Amino acid sequence: MALISNGNVVLSRRSFDILNYFGRCPACGYSAEATVTVTTYSDGSSETQLVGRCGLPCGWTGPIEMTTMTTVNR
Repeated sequence: MALISNGNVVLSRRSFDILNYFGRCPACGYSAEATVTVTTYSDGSSETQLVGRCGLPCGWTGPIEMTTMTTVNR
């Protein structure tokens, strides 16, 4: 795991499960699970990554587009 990116030091990295994600595994078609990872750097910038993984052990994991069945009410 690289702790330095573009000359910036990683201050924190947090991951959260996306509970209202309803995508499918592109490898086997089974329901997928999703996580968002937020990385904060020493210069104050941050990076967000959406990662999906198969709900079965087919081994697929990769970047995803957000697919939800609910929305946030404001």
